[in-house]
Amino acid sequence: MIGNVLIKTTAATAIDCSHIEKVTGIVIDSSEPENTQTRYLISIDGGKWRKFSGSAWNFADEQELTSNSVLSEGNTKDELMVLTENELTAFSGKMIDVAVAMQIGNNADLPALNKFDLIGENSQIKKDIFYSQVFMLGDDAVGITDIDISKRESSGGAVELYAAVQNDANEWSDYIRYDKIIGKAKAIRFKAEIEVDKPGISTAILDNVKIQHWQSSKAATIEGKGVLVTKPITFENEVNRVHAILRHPNIKDTDFKIFVIFGDSESIKEVPHTSTYERNGEVEEDFELFITDDNTSKTVTLKVEIIQNSGTVEDKFLGIGTGKQQAFKLEHHARPETIQVVGSNNWIFKEKTDTLLVTARTGDEISVSYDWLAKTTYLTALACTFNC
Repeated sequence: MIGNVLIKTTAATAIDCSHIEKVTGIVIDSSEPENTQTRYLISIDGGKWRKFSGSAWNFADEQELTSNSVLSEGNTKDELMVLTENELTAFSGKMIDVAVAMQIGNNADLPALNKFDLIGENSQIKKDIFYSQVFMLGDDAVGITDIDISKRESSGGAVELYAAVQNDANEWSDYIRYDKIIGKAKAIRFKAEIEVDKPGISTAILDNVKIQHWQSSKAATIEGKGVLVTKPITFENEVNRVHAILRHPNIKDTDFKIFVIFGDSESIKEVPHTSTYERNGEVEEDFELFITDDNTSKTVTLKVEIIQNSGTVEDKFLGIGTGKQQAFKLEHHARPETIQVVGSNNWIFKEKTDTLLVTARTGDEISVSYDWLAKTTYLTALACTFNC
């Protein structure tokens, strides 16, 4: 015998039946070559593992699953695919996890599970859920800097997008709103909830999703600074002028610096900033250096520093309470854990928009203190010309 294998769904791959009024069947697309066997157990809304026996879903004797326990207690593909709406009523409106165990004997071809799905119907479709494929971002986790979506909503239609990410330990997170995804991930999967208030009239369309992340191994970051280094460039003659152009999102409290490194030496010069141009939320910056001393070389390397400035705001007066919720745009990107509000204990910080929502009694003064660090940003373009 070659051995056994146990596979279980995760938070990112569980089957979502929350939008299905009636689950009417189980569809399994698999292959079980000679001298192999495959068995299944089911969990409803994170509950105990179950098997279908007789006319009911009974709890499995062994809840600490192993491949042997599932092979011993689990259902076959044929046993599950003959079930109808009457046996699947408990699945409607729930999240369903599946455990699959496979046994592979000597000289056997490998079994495969291509699809395990639940089908159903609604009396009037008002909400549906769609899952994307799993998008691999890198062999190792990379930093996600932004997720942007394009959608169309009208006449009571609505689109909500969620994402789950996989870390370096191959663990999947729960689904959360796409704009709350921060940190690093090696893979990501999206879930779109499409809802219409008036079927046939409402419009709810998700056109596309764009992910911005650090992918190059030549990018290194620490809190407060990012560094990008190009490959060395060699010309026939010595370089005497450098003209560089950077493009990046318009993120406040950040600075960009460019340096030119000459040859293999430690000789390095900063390229002075000359002008800035802004359009449609993106900034284009020009840098230019004329080299007139002995630090010239036929081989040069460019280094770009992205500097996240930081600081502290103390007792910043925001306004006077009205008894209702008020929105205050903070001057800097606050560290949420450092925010202290005077004048109210009822406040919420919207990190994506740097907005503080405060409800204070009428007439009370509202002030805030916090530490801040500029948002992480990135380059969208880098171009450079050299005169020799």
